[in-house]
Amino acid sequence: MATQRVRIGELLRDWRERRRLTQEQLGELVSCSQSKIAKIEGGDCGLKYVDLDTIVGALELPAEVAAELREMNGVNSSLRLRDEHRATTSPTWFRDMPAFERDATRIRSWTGERISGLLHAEGYMLAQYTAYGYDNVDEPMQDRWERQKVFDLNPRCRFEFLLSESAIDRLVHSLCPHIAADQLTHMLWLIDNYDTVTIRLVPYLAIVYVDPDYTILEFEPGTRDFVYTENLHNSPRAYAEDLLCYERSWDALAEAAMDPARTREVLADRRSPLTD
Repeated sequence: MATQRVRIGELLRDWRERRRLTQEQLGELVSCSQSKIAKIEGGDCGLKYVDLDTIVGALELPAEVAAELREMNGVNSSLRLRDEHRATTSPTWFRDMPAFERDATRIRSWTGERISGLLHAEGYMLAQYTAYGYDNVDEPMQDRWERQKVFDLNPRCRFEFLLSESAIDRLVHSLCPHIAADQLTHMLWLIDNYDTVTIRLVPYLAIVYVDPDYTILEFEPGTRDFVYTENLHNSPRAYAEDLLCYERSWDALAEAAMDPARTREVLADRRSPLTD
């Protein structure tokens, strides 16, 4: 099941198209910009009760559909209260990601100079949040652990991680040896314990020109696949034609990457001197 916000947007888009209205035309009917309608349909923003009722009226929705939308929006509003609390400790882009990750059927993550959040060990998490200047690390640490439960909560999903070899060497040489060793041990544990998790390294000698970080999420039919580029303040999403560019980027990286077995050997080799 998709998140409530995305399901609301998909349902509204479906009925707008049934009414043969463009986003701009619907926007005119409800005194709203076309860009706002696009964000609502894409699940990128929430809806106040009065705004939803205005759209329901403009689309002349059947009573049962209107009731379903109002119920979903009520659930979404209660979740939003929790998210507003989390926003004090988590960047805005992060709020919806755990729900999307639990719904996905395939997640592909590329990180050029760091370790993906889903792969973080506790010590590495703590070092990252301390470096970012968090006064209270308990909540962000808990959020990250909750996010990592996705490996158990979504067993149908394939998790594919590509990391640059330099990200591993940066880990080894920039952190305390025991933290780096713990992080490498955690990644090896994920490889050995989850058939759904694949980690591959892109070697130094690979000649590939791509963005430094992005994640592609795929879903069952009915929910749009998207890619997001992660940073502290924003997470721009791309669909359709733009997604194809990232698909080609991923294919180039995957072709250059070590196979899973060789990656495991390299991770174990990098860990060995840290545990002597």
